[in-house]
Amino acid sequence: MKNLFGIFSILILLFSCSKGESLNIEHESAYKKSLKKWEEFRSENNNTYTFVIETDRSFSALPSRITLTVENGILTKRNGHKMDLFLVPRPAAGWTAENIRVALTSINIDKARIEEMLTADFIAGMEWEEDQNNLGKYGPQDLAMTIDQIYKKAKDTWLVPSKGDEAIFETKNNGIISMVGTRLKPHDDFPFNGVRIVSIAALK
Repeated sequence: MKNLFGIFSILILLFSCSKGESLNIEHESAYKKSLKKWEEFRSENNNTYTFVIETDRSFSALPSRITLTVENGILTKRNGHKMDLFLVPRPAAGWTAENIRVALTSINIDKARIEEMLTADFIAGMEWEEDQNNLGKYGPQDLAMTIDQIYKKAKDTWLVPSKGDEAIFETKNNGIISMVGTRLKPHDDFPFNGVRIVSIAALK
């Protein structure tokens, strides 16, 4: 009887350790719960979906909106645009060389400087599409990721405890990750380093 009790106790301990295995990350409980939600969504939709990322304005970059398409777990394309040009909102029809010129003129940039800025690369980077042959060419290369890769980077990088950074983790997409990254403590006005996912949808 003692032997049976001992074996039973060991099995309970092993099960408990497996079930409660610590990841040693910030927001661990919320992360695990959200990961489960994501795995359910992924399974229901054959790991085929689209999602939209928005990036913040920074000292060196304009804010962007990027739509990513994932088919059977593979990132197949991205399309995106700059949401504004030095606070001039993007036209509803999208950016073109002509309306970029108009936007720059409206903020009193001189004509010579405008012509210097209007290179083919600058224009292409305002409104763009990428496929598997050139993923990361126009938009941020570090955001050419699937949601599986975002959860992995969250666990391995963004949510690892740090004395200097505040770890941020939100799940406003029906329990699936909506925001993850870090911000330098205690400076709320410093650029956010991470990902903000504003929507996720199954690809029909």
